[in-house]
Amino acid sequence: MLLLFANYSCKKDFLDAKPSTSLVTPNTLSDYQAMLENVDVLNRATPGLLQLASDDYIFIDNAAWLSTSYNAEHTSYIWAKDLYEGQKEIKDWNAGYSGIFICNSVIEGLNKIAVSQSNQKEWNNIKGWALFMRAYLLYDLVRSFSPAYDSQTASTDLGLPIRLKSAIDENEHRSSVEKTYNQIFSDLSEADNLLLPEITITNKERPSKVAVMALYARIYLSMRKYDKAEQYADNTLSFYNFLTDYNSIDINARIPFSMNNTETILNTTVINNYYNVISVGGFIDAVTIAPLLYNTYSEDDLRKYIYFGTNPLTGSIYLKFGYAGAYVNSFTGLATDEIYLIKAECL
Repeated sequence: MLLLFANYSCKKDFLDAKPSTSLVTPNTLSDYQAMLENVDVLNRATPGLLQLASDDYIFIDNAAWLSTSYNAEHTSYIWAKDLYEGQKEIKDWNAGYSGIFICNSVIEGLNKIAVSQSNQKEWNNIKGWALFMRAYLLYDLVRSFSPAYDSQTASTDLGLPIRLKSAIDENEHRSSVEKTYNQIFSDLSEADNLLLPEITITNKERPSKVAVMALYARIYLSMRKYDKAEQYADNTLSFYNFLTDYNSIDINARIPFSMNNTETILNTTVINNYYNVISVGGFIDAVTIAPLLYNTYSEDDLRKYIYFGTNPLTGSIYLKFGYAGAYVNSFTGLATDEIYLIKAECL
């Protein structure tokens, strides 16, 4: 009875009041750009499952594997059927959708701002930015949580819930893989017409038209549509084709690359849940590089010394910091080295 009375007594103006006077409702272009500059939510949000499951380089000490606190760190490594074993806080899933929520909020907010000749360019770039990041995050989610694209089964394979609104009380069911990819391409197509053509050299966490073309190439390669993958690889390299001369890199440096290095087109990393397994920089002694992989590099291959370091105490091999600079989580972004490899594979 007391709860009913309290409910009845509530006034609308009380419900509408802000919980804190310090809260600001975004309503300007600079507000919406600031939301997209939240790199911890948008650029540090790609799932780590794909790297955890890779046998390319990770060699984990058995005691460390048994002591990992986050279930997916050891279940992914052995390709277990149940990756999470009842664990409900699934950051691989939640982080991507948190970023998509921000993108949807920005797009809805922009639609309430009158466009004029003076703000058209800025408005276009912010909307293109939000559309690109929504596509980017959705693609990383679908390739982690759905079957690989197969033209024969994509219309029936389960894809992802496609959230295009910021409302959190609307339930979206899983679409098909085909519909998920169609939404990704729809967002990329619109973003391509809106984003600035130039890469922001001093801040490569912002997307550009070059990033759109590079992402197209990555996605089409995964779909085995090699003609389109090659086309977009060529388009990317026609605008931005820089490669780093590894003779100019200090092979003894623990951080050989900067976050805004020459090859990077867009900087993103995996989520920060997996420090115990896939962190870089040699912080975890129990996680090392498999000697079988390391020894495939010839002695005069600069990559052997730029990518890897040797622990002087144990002699074990560790992975140095990569294209994310001094950030300990693995780089998952777009760079010209990948685009050249896509071109080569298509040929």
